[in-house]
Amino acid sequence: VTLWLTLHPCMYPENNRMTWPMALVEVNTLILTANKELKSPLLTHAFHATWVGMRLIWTPWATYNNHYTIVTWGAPTGSYHWMQTVGASIFLCALNFYWTAEVI
Repeated sequence: VTLWLTLHPCMYPENNRMTWPMALVEVNTLILTANKELKSPLLTHAFHATWVGMRLIWTPWATYNNHYTIVTWGAPTGSYHWMQTVGASIFLCALNFYWTAEVI
């Protein structure tokens, strides 16, 4: 899904601005990986904070931003390009909320 999502800006560079907001959530993954190695309480708190902030707040905003960008670009809702960008983003958001529900 992520590869398919990032392929669109590679093929259509005018939509490159859609890449960084979705890639920014990988800071959370970096903190998780660092915490597995360092086992720091500070990193544990940072992981939880970035999970909520980036995965549950930022990613839905970035998905909305992708929708606005792709529709403004001319792709109708439900089209291939919309599904590739917004549909994939919605799927990733759903996974974030599903994983959160599993822990709670």
